[in-house]
Amino acid sequence: MLDMAMSSGGTLTKEDKEMILRHKKQMVKKSGVLELVDSPENIDSIGGLKNLKEYLRKKSGVIKRIGEAIKAKVAVPKGVFIVGMPGCGKSLCAKATAALFESPLLKLDMGSLMGKYQGESEKNLQIFEVHLRKRDKHGINISDTLVKATDGFNGADIESVVNEAVEDCFVNNQTFTDSVLLDFAKKTVSISKSCKTQIDEMDKIFKESNFKTA
Repeated sequence: MLDMAMSSGGTLTKEDKEMILRHKKQMVKKSGVLELVDSPENIDSIGGLKNLKEYLRKKSGVIKRIGEAIKAKVAVPKGVFIVGMPGCGKSLCAKATAALFESPLLKLDMGSLMGKYQGESEKNLQIFEVHLRKRDKHGINISDTLVKATDGFNGADIESVVNEAVEDCFVNNQTFTDSVLLDFAKKTVSISKSCKTQIDEMDKIFKESNFKTA
């Protein structure tokens, strides 16, 4: 593929890179267990996870100057292991990291080979704002009552609340307000409640393994 791209004009153009990427995607897909994932997200799309975002920004400075870093004897980043319940932002972090590092993102389907997240109130605010901004819902007051009502919610729970509220206002031709968000928050059963037993078991494992909070 590289030879094909070079032979067409002697240099690699943006179109050549896109052509190579398309062929790579097809080749990877044929493996049956790997997928080359587009990563349009950025690090600012992630609500909360302050420690992880700071870590990734620092490591990106090394990755983007890898040649200089190696000469300076800087340890090359080897990876990070992110663990948590579904909906807490693991996939989003992977996509944002790939975009930040300007690297391709490969997804491994573990199901083809063989199938503790508990929200913190103060994080639910850095997450509501992200999803409201994506839907052009500006000027919405995220009240203490709403934050408390979503205690124990993860990112997917909060996104669901926002989606339901936006849809309901659209269908019923109503004004979108924080009270509508609160109504749907009260109706939503969070993963921290529906999967409490599994979360408690995972939390115990995390503590025993000395995993660092993201």
